[in-house]
Amino acid sequence: MTVMHAVVVSRKSIGVEWFKYSLRVVTRYKFPSASRQPRSSPPSTSSFSSPSSSSSSQPAAEAGSAAAHRRLDNAWTHADDVACGCPELTLRATYLLAGTTHGRHGGNRGGLVLGRDSVVMPWRSTFGRRLKRLARYEQRGGC
Repeated sequence: MTVMHAVVVSRKSIGVEWFKYSLRVVTRYKFPSASRQPRSSPPSTSSFSSPSSSSSSQPAAEAGSAAAHRRLDNAWTHADDVACGCPELTLRATYLLAGTTHGRHGGNRGGLVLGRDSVVMPWRSTFGRRLKRLARYEQRGGC
């Protein structure tokens, strides 16, 4: 499971099944990966690079660094989910996003896959403090 504080920069339709959202990641929180699988693989594009492919020795939250504020990432949403309105993402809005990562399926590149079971909430200033505390607790083996 990947949890992040991000701003939606753009939206693009990729084929008939997937929408790709470009995100400016403000903070990324790392939690254990979920066992759920997405419906099908998003199509590959040559311009994608995953910033989350770094080593696992990074801290649980990457807050405060200038690099974290400039980082771009992609989120994928299936066309069926976009049609029903869940999750609803507005351009230039700031969100708390929680979903599964897709990098390990079929050799495709990574990204955040958002669906009906993902969490998409407008960002509130109180989320940062709470998520950092939860990430520290998780890193110590608390959950």
